[in-house]
Amino acid sequence: MPTLLLRLLVSCLLCLQTHVGAERHESIISLNSQQMALLRWKSTLRISSVHMMSSWKNTTSPCNWTGIRHGRRHRMPWPVVTNISLPAAGIHGQLGSIPKEIGMLANLQLLSLGNNTFSGEISTTLANLTNLATLYLWGNELSGPIPPKLCMLAKMQYIGLNNNKLTGELPASLGNLTRLVTLSLYDNQISGSIPQEIGNLVNLNILDFEYNQISGSVPKTFGNLVNIQLMTMSHNRLTGSLPREFENLTGIADLWLDNNQFSGHLPAYVCMGGRLKTFVVSVNTFDGPIPRSLKTCTSLVRIAVHKNQLTGDISEHFGVYPHLKTVSLAYNRFSGQITPNWVASPQLEEMYFQGNMITGVLPPALSKLSNLGVLRLDLNFFFERLTQDGAKFY
Repeated sequence: MPTLLLRLLVSCLLCLQTHVGAERHESIISLNSQQMALLRWKSTLRISSVHMMSSWKNTTSPCNWTGIRHGRRHRMPWPVVTNISLPAAGIHGQLGSIPKEIGMLANLQLLSLGNNTFSGEISTTLANLTNLATLYLWGNELSGPIPPKLCMLAKMQYIGLNNNKLTGELPASLGNLTRLVTLSLYDNQISGSIPQEIGNLVNLNILDFEYNQISGSVPKTFGNLVNIQLMTMSHNRLTGSLPREFENLTGIADLWLDNNQFSGHLPAYVCMGGRLKTFVVSVNTFDGPIPRSLKTCTSLVRIAVHKNQLTGDISEHFGVYPHLKTVSLAYNRFSGQITPNWVASPQLEEMYFQGNMITGVLPPALSKLSNLGVLRLDLNFFFERLTQDGAKFY
């Protein structure tokens, strides 16, 4: 019996030694694999800043390299690369030439390469980075479409691809990224319509599509974006009316829809949540009245509805705005008179009321708005009135 126990004990010790040895071997391979992948990627780049990646050598650990942050993998003792952050590093290269070894950085959570001069298409190799949560490639010269494979990265929270030359349509598979908080695609050449699957991004805070060539209407599913705070779709080719479901966006603070081809009525309760600061819908063909919720929307800082076909009496549709700095109602079909309510908006700096059918005389107290630097009232039907210091208002 003692002999049998001894044999079992020896077998267990041998198994344990083999497991520990394999684990140590894996740690060496793991760290070496990360180093080799990063050095191979560096070899494809041109770096104008000689000091930026000079620490990237095969004689030093990636843990000590510029722009690299490391951490510990769960239950494993060796370091893993979690962040690569090299914004404005003077890097030139083809992003599409990222070697397949980069996929070995399976624990990478942040890749920030903004404001460099990467060109070419976005490499599908990035789709192997299954833990990636932040992808910042803004301010480069990237072209081609957004790879649908990127939309397989289920942990993604922040995407910044703005200020590039991206083309093609928005992938419907973007709707798979349900953890997404920021989607910034402005200043590209993206075309096609907005897929309704964008409405699946219920955690989205920031949606920025401005300065593209996106066409078609806004899907009703946008009403699902209940956590949105900033939405910018200016300078596109969007058409049709805004869905009533916009009124579900009670947390929105900044809404920019200008320079499109929108039509129809504006959502009546766009300020239902009382947080709206910026409301810019100018240079469209909206008609009908000003949204009724704007009258009591005291959070407003900027209103710009100029160059539409909006109607209504401005003395009835607008209220008192303690934080308002800019109001632009120009070139619509507004009527009525300028009431003392505007005088009760002490932060006003710019008032553009030209090109309407406004009548009456101006409140004398309007001249007491000490911050007012621009007042445009031409092309209306005002009566001339002299202020106390003899200046003329029209």
